[in-house]
Amino acid sequence: MGFGYQAAQGSQLIATLRKMALPALNEAVSDLQYRDGLFILRARLPAPAWIHIQVFAWHALLNDLRLSLITNLSALLFALSCLWILILLLDRRIFKPAFSSAQRIFESENLNRIMVDTAPSGLTLLSIADGTVLLENEVMRQWARQGCIARPPLHLQLLDTHQTASPLGTTPCHRDIQFALADGNAMELHSTTMATRYQGIRVLLCNVVDITARKALERQLESARQTAEAASQAKSSFVAMVSHEIRTPLHAIVSSLDLLGRARLAAPQQQRLAVAKHSSQALLAIINDILDLSKVESGLMSVETIPFDLAALGHEAAASMEPLARAKGLEFSCMIDAQLAPAYLGDPGRVRQIMLNLLGNAIKFTLSGEVQLEIYLQDDSRADSPVIIGVSDSGVGIPAEYHDQVFTEFSQADASITRRFGGTGLGLSLCKKLAELLAGTIEFTSSPGVGSTFVVTLPLPPCAAAPVAAQPAVSPGPASPAARILVVDDHPAIRALIQDQLRELGYQADIAANGAAALALATRQDYALVLTDLSMPDISGYSLAQALRDNGFSAPIVAITAHAGNAELPLCAQAGIDELMLKPFTLEELDGVIRKHLALRPASVRPPAGPAAPLPAARRAELLSALDHSIQLMRQALERMDQQVLMQQLHATKGAFAMAGQAPVAQLCAEIEQLVQARRREETGMRLDKLAELAHARLAQS
Repeated sequence: MGFGYQAAQGSQLIATLRKMALPALNEAVSDLQYRDGLFILRARLPAPAWIHIQVFAWHALLNDLRLSLITNLSALLFALSCLWILILLLDRRIFKPAFSSAQRIFESENLNRIMVDTAPSGLTLLSIADGTVLLENEVMRQWARQGCIARPPLHLQLLDTHQTASPLGTTPCHRDIQFALADGNAMELHSTTMATRYQGIRVLLCNVVDITARKALERQLESARQTAEAASQAKSSFVAMVSHEIRTPLHAIVSSLDLLGRARLAAPQQQRLAVAKHSSQALLAIINDILDLSKVESGLMSVETIPFDLAALGHEAAASMEPLARAKGLEFSCMIDAQLAPAYLGDPGRVRQIMLNLLGNAIKFTLSGEVQLEIYLQDDSRADSPVIIGVSDSGVGIPAEYHDQVFTEFSQADASITRRFGGTGLGLSLCKKLAELLAGTIEFTSSPGVGSTFVVTLPLPPCAAAPVAAQPAVSPGPASPAARILVVDDHPAIRALIQDQLRELGYQADIAANGAAALALATRQDYALVLTDLSMPDISGYSLAQALRDNGFSAPIVAITAHAGNAELPLCAQAGIDELMLKPFTLEELDGVIRKHLALRPASVRPPAGPAAPLPAARRAELLSALDHSIQLMRQALERMDQQVLMQQLHATKGAFAMAGQAPVAQLCAEIEQLVQARRREETGMRLDKLAELAHARLAQS
């Protein structure tokens, strides 16, 4: 075994030994053996017949081959090292990045497939050439199973829809399609398709969303919108109808009471007449609140944007409500910020309505204590600061559990409030809607037994232009004998009533029952003015005015209506109507409109407020007592130059004497207010003496 192994090892070296043998013997070597660590080489010599035997020890051979072996082994190791380094570089630079990229591609592909399979919408990939489904998710497969057999499959419908809508396929195509189901129903689908390339062929990528529920909701919303619009239209029609049907008879009542008040009546009859007038005015106020609320909710409430004096408007509202507070024994004060702008742009009518409603509520629900009106700037440092209108009282207050329903229509705290104080629960709701209509807000604080404070914030922009000064109201005086007026109304009672009003005012009046009769009268008679109803059966007031203008009628035309919304004013202007009067109206209002258009000078001028009748003794005594008390307080305040107290007392005195018909006293109070604001102390003291003297003299004469 040992020899055989060694021989095997030695045989591996034979080739090497052959090369190491003598060149002459190289061809003659016939035998080479390895035995006992020795290499035995036999060679037959060509001549003579000798045999050459050469013996090599292995270590001797190694010594002879050492340099060659070391060189070859070094070269081999160097080559292997270079090869290994190259393999490492290839692995790092090529194989590992390629493997990572392949792994990412695999993971991305796997994620894409998972996303496609789990997507809530239908996803499919179609061959554009023949419509073959290359890829689809479970949603598409489920829809395909539900499809009607008689109809084309869903994927072919998608392909046909895309090719019809976007034949070039350069942009995404969005379409709604109806997909018939096997049960006879249909799904409403929204498809988004886009042509692209996949695996070297043109394909269509489709994303399909089930919009059946959304479409049903849209139909419900559209139906609800149409229903709401129809309800709004019906409400508008109802408002117009109620306005006409209620205001017209109420106009007859108010006007008849107005005419009756000019007759000579006994004292009991005068008292009954006063009750009837008060009740009719209360009824009119309720109707106005209801109609105004309906107009706001229906979007029919118009808002003006004109310059007006907010301070003067506040004084006017306070002056009109102060007598009601004094009659209940309440203290009433009005605080108006001196830094208010001279004029603001807005709707003075709506602002005044908010003030009066809040003051009316405060007075109604206050049994003792005080009511205060405040108007001031929210931020004194800003010229364009929003305006604050605050009304506070020491009334019954509102429990916390009822705060949420304060602004709810026809709602009051509880039944006991309605029994004790009455009312409809509309005032605060209307105030809130009016404030919002003016882009403002209303807030309140209230506690039972303490009182309430309502704060209205209005973003009224100040303006430099002063508002047009209000003209003094005119008292009935003798009219021009040539002022003949044509009255047109289809209601006989209203015709007769307006004719009586005009005669009472001193005008000549002709009446016409319809538009045709009015046109006939206008061709035969010259009229200084035409008063016409807008709602007449044969020819409307608009058509009548247009016909009169077409015939060359140039005199003023005043329309009378029980309902004036946003649509009436432009129609009136288009038809040539000069002014629109809303029923009911008083004699003074009617006379004022006529005189304005006929440019007639009134025979006498009355103050804006206050009765012309002599003051009762009790009222005169009350005024004297209040005057003396106010003069004393003002003199004390003047010593310490307390402007706030001075302005409060002057305002209260001015309002009280204005309501009593004592215009000179009210005017003097206004002059003293200006002196106080200018801090002219000496002149203020002199005018206070003059005020006491004048007021006593006027009351003694009344």
